Amino acid sequence: MKKYCYALAVLCFSLLNYGAQAQLLNCAGFDSTLVFIHSGSQVQAYDPALPLGPGNPSVFLTTGTPMGGLAIAYNLNGGAASPTFYTNSGGVYQWWNGAAYVTTGHSVPVVNPGGGVNYIYSINGGTGEVWKYDGAANATLLNNIGGNTGPYDLAVDNQDNFYHMIASTQPGKIEKYNPAGVLIDSFVVNGNRIQTAGGGFAMIGDMVFAVFNTSPSFYSGQIINGIVNLLPVGNMSASDLATCPSKPAKSISIADFSISKYTICAGECVTFTDLSLNNPTTWDWTFPGGVPGTATGQNPGTVCFNAPGTYDIKLLISYAGGVDSTTRTLIVLPVPVASISGDLDICMGESTTLTANPAGMSYLWSNADTAQNIVLTPLTTSSYSLIVTQGICADTASAIVQVYPVPVASITGDTVLCQGESTTLTAGPAGINYQWSTGATNIAITETPNVSTTYSVIVTEAICSDTAVANVTVFPFAVGSIIKDTLICNGEPIQLWVTGGNGNYQWYPANNLSCEFCPDPVATALGSATYYAVLLDPNGCQDTLSVRIENHPPFDLILHNGDTTIYQGDQVQLRASGAPFYYWTPSQYLSYSQSNSPIATPFEDITYTVTGVSLLQGCPQTDSFHIKVLQQDVVLPNAFSPNGDGLNDVFRVTARKYINVQEFKIFNRWGTEIFSTQDISKGWDGNYKGVAQDPDVYYYLVRVAYPNGKTQFLRGDLTLIR
Repeated sequence: MKKYCYALAVLCFSLLNYGAQAQLLNCAGFDSTLVFIHSGSQVQAYDPALPLGPGNPSVFLTTGTPMGGLAIAYNLNGGAASPTFYTNSGGVYQWWNGAAYVTTGHSVPVVNPGGGVNYIYSINGGTGEVWKYDGAANATLLNNIGGNTGPYDLAVDNQDNFYHMIASTQPGKIEKYNPAGVLIDSFVVNGNRIQTAGGGFAMIGDMVFAVFNTSPSFYSGQIINGIVNLLPVGNMSASDLATCPSKPAKSISIADFSISKYTICAGECVTFTDLSLNNPTTWDWTFPGGVPGTATGQNPGTVCFNAPGTYDIKLLISYAGGVDSTTRTLIVLPVPVASISGDLDICMGESTTLTANPAGMSYLWSNADTAQNIVLTPLTTSSYSLIVTQGICADTASAIVQVYPVPVASITGDTVLCQGESTTLTAGPAGINYQWSTGATNIAITETPNVSTTYSVIVTEAICSDTAVANVTVFPFAVGSIIKDTLICNGEPIQLWVTGGNGNYQWYPANNLSCEFCPDPVATALGSATYYAVLLDPNGCQDTLSVRIENHPPFDLILHNGDTTIYQGDQVQLRASGAPFYYWTPSQYLSYSQSNSPIATPFEDITYTVTGVSLLQGCPQTDSFHIKVLQQDVVLPNAFSPNGDGLNDVFRVTARKYINVQEFKIFNRWGTEIFSTQDISKGWDGNYKGVAQDPDVYYYLVRVAYPNGKTQFLRGDLTLIR
């Protein structure tokens, strides 16, 4: 009685639980103990721990539309709940999303499904064809296990082994196939009703549930030592049965072991525990794809599997009665490599789209969004994390969206100019990057526009930019003309003038001018002065013209020399007066060319000109005179009498000063040189080598040099008289 009350309480709790929860499965909890029944457009839940009757089975969910078979499988379609119900109505697989059935878009030509972790198997009861579906594409034909054996249904365990009940004979049997479609075990079925079509079939571990087209229709039993005895439970309306994938059923065997998890993600580790009978003495484990790959000892502990795949784990034992071995299938699922793509550097106020990778998975963002793509407009730099899930495997990724402030660009500087003026434009804020419309990249530019011009600058901080514009207005200068620079030599007033502009002028310095604001003042100052005329303009673009005036006082130049004649080598004293400064030209033969009284020693005819200038080097006055230069005479006598009377005793060259004798030679009639000298003070005394020469005619050769550099040869004869 206590057991019944407890069972009734569990039933009441389970019914309340179904009503309170969303219509999704929890195969990790209480739902793994239930048998789910396809009946029309309903899925009903049967609890084997409770009697069959009112309220058991109970309505688990109403689909609204008839289904074609029923299976429970894990997430075989991106975005589906895990696990959930599948059906293959209308030649396509559909899955229950908690509110309705949604098509996967994948086809299968048969109706009767059975679901596991990674696969759904569907059977054509008439032909025995088994089709395999992995959630990624249309179902494909796996093998043929024989038709018309009934029930037309399959059961699948959590290692994706599938089971088929053959009830066309008595006793019947249950055949066990691995995911490759290879028969790996079988069990004897007693108490089965003859069935060649229709019906339903499901298993929870070693528990077997079957629906036949008989009365009673519902049977169950447990596989013990490879045999199941089916016992009638009662009548129920059912066209298909399904259960959560559970521990595989096993025929009688000495070798046995359990795995902590039969389906894992790549990189996970599992623990193997020996369950063998008859006290084995040795254990040899083989772990394909595992680390380590083999082990000895009863319990090998933890083994890790890094690569996805389906691995058959084998245990070989030795015991007193012999040896035995068994295998278990471990499924290692791939772990999705989560990543986030999108623009991670944005400006404040901009939006970015973050995309979860890879595609076709389930997603959970840190902001609770579950879409693959999320659009964000963060106000500050923010971190986002993502969980990508495929089946039971998940990976995480994170990304930081860097939000940069947008600079507020500005331009400062003089924006009103006169033509020819320059302005320095400075961009703000300081300390970032700049790109001016002129091509410059400095914070400031200096420009001299001839016309009004618009300047712009792009101010960039990190990846964010702003643009500022400055319009520089250029006014033309007033254009005018002014009197040319002028030299006045007589000290008289000079009339100045300026024209152009708008007729408004201002002169400075105004002292010594007859007026300051007129166009034609008179300047009266002596000396040198520069006067400026400002052409006034209403825009402030005034032009300034200048003129230099030199007004020299009067003077009279007097030259005190007249034309004269001198001998070569003589001097002449030049003299001028009346001027502040003097310049004599040419300057040859003068002692100082800028004196009023230089000394001239010309060696040739020459005309000297004197120029008198004022104190300011201007207003020249000139005068000139001519000097005729006579060449000096060279005198040679035609006879001499070396008789010692003191008169005409020596034959010599007589000349004026500054004449040099370069050569003086005497020859006798036979051409013998009897005298030679270069000293003008010496002469021939009528002797040759100390011997007085006979009276006769002799010949001389003389070469003289004049002060102007010219030379002259003199030849002739002389008579020696005794």
